[in-house]
Amino acid sequence: MAKKIMYYAVGGGMGHITRAKAVLYTAEIEKEEVIICTASKYAGELLKDYNYEIIPGELAYDKSELQNWLLDFIKTHEIGGVYLDVFPGGIIGEWMDFPLKELNFFYMARIFKYLFYQSKFKGSFPSFSEIFICEKIPKDQLDWTRKLGKKISFFNLFYEEKSSSESLRKQFEKSDQTNWIIVHSGPEKEVEVLFQEAIDLANMEKTDAKFWLISGTLPDSLKGKVEYIGSQTFNDLLELSDLIISACGFNTMHQLKFIKTRHVSIPFERKYDNQFWRKKNM
Repeated sequence: MAKKIMYYAVGGGMGHITRAKAVLYTAEIEKEEVIICTASKYAGELLKDYNYEIIPGELAYDKSELQNWLLDFIKTHEIGGVYLDVFPGGIIGEWMDFPLKELNFFYMARIFKYLFYQSKFKGSFPSFSEIFICEKIPKDQLDWTRKLGKKISFFNLFYEEKSSSESLRKQFEKSDQTNWIIVHSGPEKEVEVLFQEAIDLANMEKTDAKFWLISGTLPDSLKGKVEYIGSQTFNDLLELSDLIISACGFNTMHQLKFIKTRHVSIPFERKYDNQFWRKKNM
């Protein structure tokens, strides 16, 4: 019986699991072979067609207990390979000095504040069988990443295209208005910043635009001001829109590089990601 793969997409938002799905789609890995482990509150919606496991919330700050949970999970599900997303030692160091040496580890790397991350933990990272660089990263980060494994390659991600319902699509196709889409998973305060950017831009361009929102939730402050599409990113709507306004997160920026629609992006500060560097260097 073939061993299963664990894709460790830790994080409470949408980014890590969206990238996990893109990795599986790009690499043509069968869904049945993989269990995605995540702490995201969006797992039920975004991973309904996948095998997934929710990491217990009470383990979020206990490295020892989380490592014990991982050991039990790996043995129970006969895991042979582990994909670590962004964090080569885990979010709280749970993969540092990991006792199961027979596992094959793979690392999915993106722009990452590695010096700050590395300063938080002691011990050894897993020895990665292969490292996949998923976007252009700073040279110092690339040099550091090369030391983590035996083989390194550059890996262009592709996202499975999703089409909206016919009724929603017709609202764009038949609209006499200018349609602008705001795309951001959150938090809500940042969605509000992007909406204000849309208002300011529409006033500056003297455009009577209709605003649409793709996000994890609809902020109360924007009810009645935007048409809420939901959390799914529909490629056909992005292509039909006249303008896309987004943050500079990994998935959004890489999904939108294939869309010809005019795009305005605003970087936000992150603990480990560097959206400002991504915007400047993509």
